[in-house]
Amino acid sequence: MTTRTAATPLASVRAVTVAFCAAFVALAALQGWLYYRMADREGADRRQEQSQQVQLGLEALLADVQRAGTAARHFAATGVEKERTSYAAAAAVVPAHLADIRAAAAADPAATAD
Repeated sequence: MTTRTAATPLASVRAVTVAFCAAFVALAALQGWLYYRMADREGADRRQEQSQQVQLGLEALLADVQRAGTAARHFAATGVEKERTSYAAAAAVVPAHLADIRAAAAADPAATAD
């Protein structure tokens, strides 16, 4: 039969304490790593949102430029005043689209670095 010595319970407490400390340090390191990964993710989400805003602005600009071009061709071919008015309306919003695109691109300094 084995007899317990006074050192056995103390060694067991130390082992549990060391294991607990090691687990705590590992969890703290994991939490720190996840925090920085989440910050990277939020930045990526912001950049994606800005890219989508620029893309929507470019699509609207393209649509209005195409509409102005079509109206100009129809006016040149037919001379109908309605087509000239349609051209003027489409051409008038182009500067606003360009300003929106510049504002969305300026929100991300990396986009305008080139």
